[in-house]
Amino acid sequence: MRALDLPSIGTRKKVIGVLSTVCNAALERELIARNPFRGLGPDRYAVMADRKSYKRFDADQLTRLFDRTERKETAMLWVPRLLLLTGARLEEMAQLRAEWITTRDGVPVIDLHEAQVKSPHNLRYIPLHRHLIDLGLLEYVAACEDRLFPRLRYRSTAERWGGSPSTRLNREIDEALGKSRTLTVHSLRKTFEHAAYVVGIQKPTFNAITGHKPGDISEEHYLHLKDDVIFLKKQIDLLDFSFLFAGMRSPSAPLLAD
Repeated sequence: MRALDLPSIGTRKKVIGVLSTVCNAALERELIARNPFRGLGPDRYAVMADRKSYKRFDADQLTRLFDRTERKETAMLWVPRLLLLTGARLEEMAQLRAEWITTRDGVPVIDLHEAQVKSPHNLRYIPLHRHLIDLGLLEYVAACEDRLFPRLRYRSTAERWGGSPSTRLNREIDEALGKSRTLTVHSLRKTFEHAAYVVGIQKPTFNAITGHKPGDISEEHYLHLKDDVIFLKKQIDLLDFSFLFAGMRSPSAPLLAD
């Protein structure tokens, strides 16, 4: 297991965890004498270091990636857009339902309060970035009966929605930029946060948008930024990724397989 060439330390941890769970069940039934996977997983410090190694996309890398995904359809078209323009996690976007795209205080938002999320801090409203509105997200949602991406299935064994799109989007990244374990789907979230920092959005504000844990008691209990969607809308619209979308999806552009 230590020698396997897996995509990341996080993936190795998950694989070993699944195998160890199976062996623990076998131990309880006295089918095996010991769990051979016990102790093989990376410790939490190795996992944290691996996550910190993920890089953000620069403008050229984004252009090359979106040159591919903008010729896709449905999930492979909209999920990269959503990840870049919300800073959300893939798991959050993969399970979106049409009824979660709503309005609060006159602002179009993604309401994640009914979603399966990583922690209570992730239950939030995300104002729709102006680019998403211009690209036609609301029209796409209006045509959906329930889930925005019904072909993305929930895997109960892994307890996640995002397994399939993660694999496919990472493949798109590899095809566009070459294989790199520091540029992954998660890099879109890092790119959003870096762009927010560059335009002067303060950390408590993009914590409220991305669902990061508040940095201190004042941020959590007194600012209440998560509920101020009018302010968050003004802030998120400061981010400008128009260079990615201006004329990229032309009628003559060939569609790639979804």
